[in-house]
Amino acid sequence: MLSQGLFIAPVMALDEFDEDPFLADFPTVLSVSRLAQTTNELPASVTVIDREMIEASGAIEIADLFRLVPGFQVGHYHHFEGEKTIVTYHGISDQFSRRMQVLIDGRSVYLPSTGGVMWNDLPITLHEIERIEVTRGPNGVSYGMNSFQGVINIITQSPDEIGDTKVYSLIGTNELTNLTLKTSGQSESFKYKFSAAYERDSGFDEINDDSESLRINSRGDYQIGVNDSISIGLGGVVGTRQAGFVYDPSAPAGYDGYVATYFSLRDQQLSSSYQQLNYNHIISSDDEINVQLYHSVRTGKDQYETEKPSVILDAYYGAGSGDPYVALPPIPVNIVLFDDQTDLEITHQLRLSKNIRAVWGGELRIDRFRGYDYVNTSDTFVNRSQRLFISTEWQPSSRWVVNFGDMFEKTDYIASNHSPRIAVSRLFKDHYVRAVRSKAWRSPAFLENEFDYTITIGPVVSPQLIGSTDLNAEKIVSSELAFGGKFTKNSLNYELRMFREEMSDLIETPKAPTVISNNGSSDVRGTELQIKWRPHEDTLVHMGYSHINASGIFGSLNIADLIPEDTFNILVSQKLNQHSRVGINYSQVGEMSFETADTDLDGYAILNIKYDRDLKILNRRSTLSLIGRDLMESYKDYNASHFTITPQYYIGLDIEI
Repeated sequence: MLSQGLFIAPVMALDEFDEDPFLADFPTVLSVSRLAQTTNELPASVTVIDREMIEASGAIEIADLFRLVPGFQVGHYHHFEGEKTIVTYHGISDQFSRRMQVLIDGRSVYLPSTGGVMWNDLPITLHEIERIEVTRGPNGVSYGMNSFQGVINIITQSPDEIGDTKVYSLIGTNELTNLTLKTSGQSESFKYKFSAAYERDSGFDEINDDSESLRINSRGDYQIGVNDSISIGLGGVVGTRQAGFVYDPSAPAGYDGYVATYFSLRDQQLSSSYQQLNYNHIISSDDEINVQLYHSVRTGKDQYETEKPSVILDAYYGAGSGDPYVALPPIPVNIVLFDDQTDLEITHQLRLSKNIRAVWGGELRIDRFRGYDYVNTSDTFVNRSQRLFISTEWQPSSRWVVNFGDMFEKTDYIASNHSPRIAVSRLFKDHYVRAVRSKAWRSPAFLENEFDYTITIGPVVSPQLIGSTDLNAEKIVSSELAFGGKFTKNSLNYELRMFREEMSDLIETPKAPTVISNNGSSDVRGTELQIKWRPHEDTLVHMGYSHINASGIFGSLNIADLIPEDTFNILVSQKLNQHSRVGINYSQVGEMSFETADTDLDGYAILNIKYDRDLKILNRRSTLSLIGRDLMESYKDYNASHFTITPQYYIGLDIEI
């Protein structure tokens, strides 16, 4: 536990500052403990990205929004398997960023195969998001394994929040074309929403990552009676994304030549879909039962032919090396990754007494995976998970809130584990102090357990990565002390969080050829500051800062090199007049490295500016948007030897039909 002295001393100081009962008005958060709580009652630190911040940020993809969160980094990876967007918290990540739980309306979207999230393939768009609640710190007690360093809960708009039919269009740099439609409707007992989006993009300069996709998302809400309701959601994505390289025969022989000839230019195909059912039964104002059932499937296909083995060997070892194998045909590559998830969860939220609320429940989950070529078999791998959890809020007086709970889990790959948390908050009129101690764990993904990939080129047999079914679960123990509050006169909310995260059995995905193993541990200590200030009704300022000191090892890597020592972000939204607004979004990331990157990243800064002007077009309410992104110096955000991100410019038009 946090030391008693560390906890009590600040409380005594604030007691002298304010002895009034707690009366302040704090925002309500829904997802941290699964109980609706104001931010001063929460058992963890949270960042809420609301619709106003989304509109002002200048973001054109969902991942961009997490630059607004203290301690977060966003990167763009590109290598032989294509381009991926990465969102990570406190670094220590490769191209899959496996250590965060990501939910869309309560539905988990991380892939069982890799443990990561394909941010570019989600079935929703920026226009559908109402708010995002980001829990900074372990939250296994609420959402189980993989809620290791944090939880991102994306909450989409309800039919009422969408309102009239709207069409959004965006064009700009790198031939980006985006057209989105969203609409809603209702009858006496039924409401629905529907969205569809088409996007085409030639991607970043210097790499082959053209993409084209179609997304569809829908939901229907049916009120059965006074106390019962059902919600059904359906959606999916189909698309293609370019990957690979173009071989230059005049280039020097070596690894780059091998990569360009074996992983030649091609189009990858993807498709995903989900079905989700939610049933809610209200027993009383403090007592309700929720049932959630969902199923999701994603298939990614990377099927093509390489150059002939003789060409590959010449490109790798030098001219003439492949002459004995000139008669061999191109090598067929057939990589298919199939992820299938089925999840049933039942929760019961109730009030046990005047001062005690609780939510408890159970969950059954079945993950299935097939990975031709990557696992050297066409077999389907299955992992079954069972969970039982309880989370309790106890308010012994108006000045104190105690949150405690635990999650018990078992999977086919990992024996029983549990994720306890206890948090104690001392409330004042406009301020609070919170101390938290929690544990969580992460189960290895399928590919970490089962990877078995070998490349054969003529006489060369090259093992790549080998998984291990003997892997242990990663573990984290987190302690934090937070001070927060609100200065009502200045309309300013703040929170200062001091934390320590001790991680063990970290799973390393080293460069080939080798075996994946538990080969890392870390001790991460830091401070995060978050401020949201509204100096005027037309002005919003959101700021975040993170400072981290880290030690430990990760295979041959130093943990301190994998985490930026300092990150900073500030967003300013200003209403200029009745019809126009401007948003300025600046962020800065210190030096760091990603786990599988060849070189370290220099620190970099990002500036996005967005200008909105309300118009009338054919007597319809419309908004014209001008967006400039990455307006500072060009930078790289994953690997210093990879492509450079340069300024981009976009124009958008939104029309209400």
